[in-house]
Amino acid sequence: MSDSSHSQSASAKPKNTRQAIVLATKAILQSDGFTRVSVSSITQRAQVTRSLFYHYFADKESAANAALDSIIDDMLVRVKAWDEQREVGNIAKALEDFVQLAKSIIVESGPFGQHIVQSGNAKLYIDFIDRVTERVTDYLCNTTVQDFAELHNIPIAYVRETFHMLIPGLIAVLRLNPTIDDVVLKQITAQTLHLERYL
Repeated sequence: MSDSSHSQSASAKPKNTRQAIVLATKAILQSDGFTRVSVSSITQRAQVTRSLFYHYFADKESAANAALDSIIDDMLVRVKAWDEQREVGNIAKALEDFVQLAKSIIVESGPFGQHIVQSGNAKLYIDFIDRVTERVTDYLCNTTVQDFAELHNIPIAYVRETFHMLIPGLIAVLRLNPTIDDVVLKQITAQTLHLERYL
């Protein structure tokens, strides 16, 4: 699947029925929260019949999981763009840009809004955070971290575990304090990743 298909917004024209269902579910999740996701609300928004819905998905949870995967795909497109635009060796600038990206995704994007967290489906939300953490960690470990290790000729220990602490932590900090100063967030990120000496 291409990056352009990953980055389609919830209002984009679907290419097929399954995608219409996923986009409808995604729109409901982002605007109304997990508890508003029902087979009826999905089929109404996607303009498909219930039988067509059940042809593609076993239940609303399956559709919600597909929608969450689509939301994560959108995030990864943005992380990839950040990674590709990095100036090699300029860690301070990369961290500044990363902080801006994190704030944009976490504070301004629907999946992390208070209405979603308070909407009653804690299990789905926690699963979402875990999946975001795992997929972003996978991407960073296979790209940015390898580049850093090669450029500075140093081994890096416990990389996955560090990102497993950093990513959910950034989400929590920005949800609780969306106006936190960029300099503070950059310093926290640098400390967590032990990058202070490179700034």
